[in-house]
Amino acid sequence: MVPTGVMGATVRMGAMGAMVPTGATGAMVPTGVTGATARTGAMGVMVPTGATGATARMGATARTGVTARTGVTVRMAATGRTARGDAGPLILALTRSCNLRCGDCPLALGTGVMSRATAEKAVSAYLSRTPKAPRVRFFGGEPLLRFGTLQRIVEGHPGPSFSFPTNGTLLYGRVRAFLRRHPDIEVMTSRVRRAGGLPNLLVSVTIGPSGAGRTAARVAALLKGGFHRLNFLPAFFVRWSGAQLAELSRSLRVAAGVLRAWRERGNPLEVRNLAVRNPVPLFNHGMVVDVDGDVFSSNAALCVPFQRLRKELRLGSVLRPGAIAWGRAFDWDAIFRESLDPRVYRDTLAVNGVLTEFVGLL
Repeated sequence: MVPTGVMGATVRMGAMGAMVPTGATGAMVPTGVTGATARTGAMGVMVPTGATGATARMGATARTGVTARTGVTVRMAATGRTARGDAGPLILALTRSCNLRCGDCPLALGTGVMSRATAEKAVSAYLSRTPKAPRVRFFGGEPLLRFGTLQRIVEGHPGPSFSFPTNGTLLYGRVRAFLRRHPDIEVMTSRVRRAGGLPNLLVSVTIGPSGAGRTAARVAALLKGGFHRLNFLPAFFVRWSGAQLAELSRSLRVAAGVLRAWRERGNPLEVRNLAVRNPVPLFNHGMVVDVDGDVFSSNAALCVPFQRLRKELRLGSVLRPGAIAWGRAFDWDAIFRESLDPRVYRDTLAVNGVLTEFVGLL
């Protein structure tokens, strides 16, 4: 589930949302971009604006406000701005199921689950290509719905670092006991009520268009409550009005002042946005394995707007690791530009620019 939403003071966060694609380059994407190309923003990529090459719509709009289109050309990458199937973490989609239905989640939810055998094949294929500093991220749906598989992989593979995002509703009982036994596992959630006391917690500060003005107050409350490892995630791939974007910018500037003052008093603080970069907003790149074993280079392939491109984006299957097309890379800028509603894409660029400005203030 994605932490993007437009209703309520607190936007819920789930399995998608903690995968934060932000990082600082010091450049800003202007909020009023109308030209062919926006400047590099927090994602570290040149993101073209406007939709071209795809005119026939599906007739169905994803719940994020993102409209997928037909006629999209899946372009092979010609630059280094893309993700390759043999780079980054292993992202295991343990299930397509979720116990919540957040209104703006772009994931193509369903009933599919990954078998333990498929999960083991995925880990083996990944480790055979990533001998140094392997990272495994469990994904969903809600990954804790497949806690048994998650536990088996962690306990059977002592080498990689592990992490997972969660909507926080299942952080109790045996899950908490397991995390206490494995304190290196990073848990990412915006629901801190049940997450307090976890040994390796990253709080996702999710910000929806209607709640942007309360960001600084929320940050102050988190710091006061002992939560000092934060990741900021405004809602991407939804519509933002000009007034909402201005309020987001104002509130994040105030939040930056709160964080600087906290740090200057000698208090511990980690803002993950300062260290993490991905080629495009929201999604993560690496070796992404769906519940059936199919391999992709981005978890964007698991989302509603890109389901029509699944065949073109597929690199192969962990069930036939020798046939995986590891060398394929895609021009994700072009795929996004041609697949998404141009208004949503423009607003996402603007939000990315505001986030970049905020990171620069830290």
